[in-house]
Amino acid sequence: MDGKCKETDIKPVSIIGMGLSPKDLTAAHLKLIKEAEILIGGKRHLDFFKDYPALRKDISKDIKGIIKYIKDRMENSGKSIVVLASGDPLFYGIGSLLINSLGKENVCIYP
Repeated sequence: MDGKCKETDIKPVSIIGMGLSPKDLTAAHLKLIKEAEILIGGKRHLDFFKDYPALRKDISKDIKGIIKYIKDRMENSGKSIVVLASGDPLFYGIGSLLINSLGKENVCIYP
């Protein structure tokens, strides 16, 4: 199973492929990002959404630390988490890495 979800699926972690810019995102993807309580991604992606209310966490320096952070938040806070990925999350690996680390039952991927 690849973790791809329908827009109606609800899981603790949503991974959204960014494309080249937010202009490439669907209205449903933007809604998930806007409603996220925790937004994780590279600095460039996070900067696109600096006016959104979510707590932002930069993924670029310590991927193992980010996975631990996500697991802790899933277990202890129940907050909605969105991970922003460059391009297709399954093609570049962050999607597969998070599915293997967090379990496919906890991750939705929106390429």
